[in-house]
Amino acid sequence: MSESAATLEINPCSSSKSPEAVHHPQAQGIAHFAVYGQPHPTSAVSSRRILSTDWETEPFIAPVTCPWNLSLTPAQISKLILGFEPVEMEDKWFVFADGPDEGGGVRVNFFRSWTGNKIFEVRVELEGLVVQGKKDGREGRIKELVYESNEEVVAEQDEEGAKEMVAELCKWVLGIELEGEE
Repeated sequence: MSESAATLEINPCSSSKSPEAVHHPQAQGIAHFAVYGQPHPTSAVSSRRILSTDWETEPFIAPVTCPWNLSLTPAQISKLILGFEPVEMEDKWFVFADGPDEGGGVRVNFFRSWTGNKIFEVRVELEGLVVQGKKDGREGRIKELVYESNEEVVAEQDEEGAKEMVAELCKWVLGIELEGEE
């Protein structure tokens, strides 16, 4: 993959790398599509839980962890846990969740579908009632974000850009509108 393609892959709005992508509306749309793929209406989200074994993936190379404090509704948690499996070439992401574990922790993993590279992991803490030894997820909170920082995988990734990108991925791919940080 060329340097410009790698940059476009993860950072479509970086004015230092692609000024025309910021100023030309068609270029903005193309850059957005190149990163996020085609939009998925709520009806297209899987009704079956996507598993780690559904796609060939690679682990983080140089992960960076940062705090993130966002509340989640039961509907948002459900969509995060179900995940997303690409069906067409225009689907750019593979998303699956691990958990909940005994403490109510869920890890939502975001991978590029073509390369299988792990780009993000969102760590969620469930705060619901305990049902059959597990928390039912009536409420939850994103506690941390882990993002890839290896320059060969992503271009100029920082905490702010990673959070913006995860929020857009959740909206575009999973149909989840994340609210502002608390």
